Amino acid sequence: MKQMKNIPKENIFQIPEGYFDTLAQRTRERKRERKARQVWISGIAAAAVLAVGMFFAISHETSFEDPNFQSNVDQDIELFISAGYWDELDILGMAENPNDLLDEIIASEWDYELGDERNTFIETEIFY
Repeated sequence: MKQMKNIPKENIFQIPEGYFDTLAQRTRERKRERKARQVWISGIAAAAVLAVGMFFAISHETSFEDPNFQSNVDQDIELFISAGYWDELDILGMAENPNDLLDEIIASEWDYELGDERNTFIETEIFY
């Protein structure tokens, strides 16, 4: 306690002149600077995320040319047909060009290629 008695009782701290006069203005300026900095950083972050997303979208294009995709679709179609959910008319109705589909089926069943000169006689004899 003896040491406390040695400390002077007067106020040893001094406030700089005009401190409270400019306090509100300086506080608003700091807040404005922080907000501007946050907007700037948010913009950079959004641009970075967009750039990374575009990179992955371009470099990892999803394609329906995947052989597994086509074989899975073929298996699903076979399943729907064998289960009786779809019949010939359903399949033809879903085709973009049903005549081409019928030509392909006929060609695969009769083991010839469309437009083959050797099978012209057979086609004309049977279909006409």
